[in-house]
Amino acid sequence: PCTGSSCSGPIAITSFADSTNIQPGDNFPREFHRGDTINIKGLYGLNPPGLVLDSLWVTHDVYAADWSGLEYMGTPQMVVNRHSGLGTVDGNIDFNYIIPEDAPFFGAFHDSTSGGPVANHIIQVRGFYPPDLGLDVFWNIFIKVVPKETSIQRPELQGLEIFPNPATSFITIQTPGNQEKRVQLFDATGKLVLDKRMSSELLDISGLHAGLYIIRVEEDGKVAGKKIIINR
Repeated sequence: PCTGSSCSGPIAITSFADSTNIQPGDNFPREFHRGDTINIKGLYGLNPPGLVLDSLWVTHDVYAADWSGLEYMGTPQMVVNRHSGLGTVDGNIDFNYIIPEDAPFFGAFHDSTSGGPVANHIIQVRGFYPPDLGLDVFWNIFIKVVPKETSIQRPELQGLEIFPNPATSFITIQTPGNQEKRVQLFDATGKLVLDKRMSSELLDISGLHAGLYIIRVEEDGKVAGKKIIINR
């Protein structure tokens, strides 16, 4: 079933988290939270002709930015195993993969805000041939894992403005309501490094290290988040 330009060896992922615009090594990372369920659909088959996969697995792996080593590997989840009777040897993939609760935050091939390389987070669908052949094939899709409380995909607080960005010592935080607000900053590992209530617009960040941060602003029960860069 896996033939043509859409295939990566014998594996073809046709739908990932309900998106059908999928290519192997997709460098436009999608954002997810810990515990999110990702539905993966696709096909796998005979390639080379007559040679069937022994098993098929899905995992979330994180490599160093320069691909020098594996920094994190989620527990592999088996999709197909022809010895145990799980799945079929030649056919369809329709599998729900859950982002591990201990998955590192952020990552991807590059970050469009900083422009610099960070860790490579991938969902990997990997197929193995019989052990005596020593062969395997895989399909990688880049992702990001972001904290739920700092999700920037659908902010509820409209009109949040933060500048300058990049910043050095101070940032200005403007909201339409201009009320007392709670401001939190998370570093690139997801660690909370600042938690402050403030009524002014000026926030002192001189004590923080240079790098990429997520800032979360809560005002009048509404929340929004943005990425900021601190330069030194």
